[in-house]
Amino acid sequence: MFTRINYLLLILVLISTACSKSSESDLADQYFKQGNYDKAITSYNAFLKLDPENVKSIYNRGRAYEELGKFNEAISDYQSVLEIDPVNVNANLSIGKNFYREKEYDKASLFFDKVTKSDSENYTAHFFKGRALSKMGLLKDALESYNHAINVNKNYGDAYFSRATLYRYLKNNKKACNDFKLAKALGIKEAKTALDRYCK
Repeated sequence: MFTRINYLLLILVLISTACSKSSESDLADQYFKQGNYDKAITSYNAFLKLDPENVKSIYNRGRAYEELGKFNEAISDYQSVLEIDPVNVNANLSIGKNFYREKEYDKASLFFDKVTKSDSENYTAHFFKGRALSKMGLLKDALESYNHAINVNKNYGDAYFSRATLYRYLKNNKKACNDFKLAKALGIKEAKTALDRYCK
């Protein structure tokens, strides 16, 4: 017979398990913030044994692998996230960035598209999509993506700088110099060099 004492003991066990899970996850996050990625991975592994489909911890472990240059392991974790949550913005964005790093710009663009379809205000995805499209020679589309990024975030210096570089390639020096000035004002160091070189 299930007595009141047994019931209370069961509740205590459940609370204890939940607390240990939470503390292991918190510890992993702390290690990550400190830049101690190996320890973060060990702690995420321990946590994921208790909660194997925890999207946040799988993704964060992937980020820790990425920081260590273990890109295959990172991508495996990001793909695991997408198996649980196919429209996960962070995982799609991270896989896109990895394809961009590998110079597989067409694949990168597809993942950035997935992000912008589920989150049209994600200026980072618009920006990286612009960079990928630019590398593919799709300059009009790239310009449109940079414009989207800037429309969402008026203080996105990298987007102004990349758009300026594209304008310069398209021989629109007036717009290029204007964007270089904005990028410089927003703290992009390369913009000062570009201004001195192209906008005297």
